[in-house]
Amino acid sequence: MRALGWLTIVAGFLVLLPATGQDKQPKDAKPVLIVSDLKVDGDNLVIELQNQGPGAAKKGTMVEATVSTTLRMKAKDKKDKAKTKRVSITVEVPVPAGVFATETVKVPIAKLGAKNKEDLGSQVRVTLDPKKTLTEERVNNNTYIKGASSGKPPPRGDYKTGTELPDLVITDITQETNNLVIHYLNKGKGSTGADFLILVRSGEVKHNGNEYYRFRVPAPNTATKTGGLNLNLIGLVRGADAEVEATIDWEDRVRETDEKNNTFKKKIRFR
Repeated sequence: MRALGWLTIVAGFLVLLPATGQDKQPKDAKPVLIVSDLKVDGDNLVIELQNQGPGAAKKGTMVEATVSTTLRMKAKDKKDKAKTKRVSITVEVPVPAGVFATETVKVPIAKLGAKNKEDLGSQVRVTLDPKKTLTEERVNNNTYIKGASSGKPPPRGDYKTGTELPDLVITDITQETNNLVIHYLNKGKGSTGADFLILVRSGEVKHNGNEYYRFRVPAPNTATKTGGLNLNLIGLVRGADAEVEATIDWEDRVRETDEKNNTFKKKIRFR
């Protein structure tokens, strides 16, 4: 009887374990809907969406998305200059139900008035859920801008198949001629499809970054760096000594394991 009693207690404890696990999200955890990728494929604008979590969404939930860009108008004749006009459409998109799940939507570029991808401007903006019908954990990352890219993009983490979160940290600030370079690392175990900016400050002068050239979360344990930020943008000159502060993901768009280690400071003597 004693042995049976102990087995009953142990069995009850084991049943409770999954319900009290530390990795289980609260029942009221909300989803976070983001655009994880955007590209033109043939006659379609392909929008990839991800639920960054921490909560799941109800299966079958749809929200509106506003897609806008500049449309290039062809010149009528040699004397007429080519013109552009701003175009915008609203489409319905699905909300990925599971945490880290993705959904893909194809929007014909003809709906934007484009005959081919060359008619589209260099920037395309997508704003998710403009009417705020979806209750989210954070709503400051619902706008995504696809800008003209230059050079080889930094390595990106696998945000589709993993279940772990990233942890973005700045590891160094260096000088390259008249520019500052920010070195950063994902020291977490995973990634998400979110993007981010890096704020750089010296004293009261700061530069928030360029929303048309956002960074993507690199793979775990992958170190990379930004392009050059001109010293003048934060009031610095060569030959001066100054403390520079950089904050990665200052808009809080990326869900991370640690949100409190995103700022790095360094005193630099500028050559």
